[in-house]
Amino acid sequence: MSIEPPRGFDKLRYLWYRMIGHSDTQARWQLRKSAKPAPPSRTLKHRHCERCQHLMLISDQICGRCGHTQLAPSWLLKFSKHVKIQAEAVVPLVVALCLFGYLVQIKMGGTLMGGMGGDYEVSRRILIVGGALPLSFKEYISAEHGWRLFTYTCLHGNLMHIGFNLVALFQVGPLVARTFGFSRTLFIWTVSGAGAILLPALIYPKSGLTIGASGSVFGLIGVAMVFGHRVGTPQGLFIRNKMIEWTVFCTLFGMMMGGVAHSAHFGGLISGGLLSYLITPPRSASDQARSLLLATPAVLFIGWSFWSAYQVYKVMALY
Repeated sequence: MSIEPPRGFDKLRYLWYRMIGHSDTQARWQLRKSAKPAPPSRTLKHRHCERCQHLMLISDQICGRCGHTQLAPSWLLKFSKHVKIQAEAVVPLVVALCLFGYLVQIKMGGTLMGGMGGDYEVSRRILIVGGALPLSFKEYISAEHGWRLFTYTCLHGNLMHIGFNLVALFQVGPLVARTFGFSRTLFIWTVSGAGAILLPALIYPKSGLTIGASGSVFGLIGVAMVFGHRVGTPQGLFIRNKMIEWTVFCTLFGMMMGGVAHSAHFGGLISGGLLSYLITPPRSASDQARSLLLATPAVLFIGWSFWSAYQVYKVMALY
């Protein structure tokens, strides 16, 4: 079989290599080493069926094997590949929101050690801006007060209150985030915090004032507890038992300290437990893409809550 001789500039380089002592084979290898690599061939992008894991094109919406219609559209899959957020990043995000709320309290007249301040008027203003007031269930789900279902989680009574909640968050949050991912954990945090107020308000209307992130923390505890029990593995049962220990410890500690909204704690715990039946950990690229659909309403609700609280703050600043 004949080998095609080099042409053009490669022929001059071939002759140069031969002049300096290379053999014919060595000269040809030198040309191959310095040649530009061929452009990569275009490959078809694929996905796996959300039900049977059958390999299919990313543009296909119906599986050719089982006929299942894919819940995650192709554009969402492509977009999710460009959104890479570490799951544990949800913990510092929530911490930043809590610290921001505490700084707002200091701005409004509170102190570093006692976030609500010692003055009754200062405490009243802070609670009006973002606290969970003694309202009914119907009032909380209205646009007039609905934003309080999140902003109350960013307010705390004093430095020890926010410190204890953040310690519990750092213990439980990374565990839930690594299992459920960033988007689903943020959704669980937001919804369980709202449930910590709505469930007591549904049973005991206008029960009392509530501030603090402990309701959302108990929501994470409830998710981890029920999910670990449902999994049933030794690791899952270990997590379940640890979450039960955290629940007992936090409840007893709250009883000793006094002034703790236990109804919000158990409201968040029940909300988290119920969410563990509705939200499962992502197991495929399609599941991860659909997680963005959960993060979107959570982010919008958080933004709307802060904007509504800011509007009330501007009005109160006039008086």
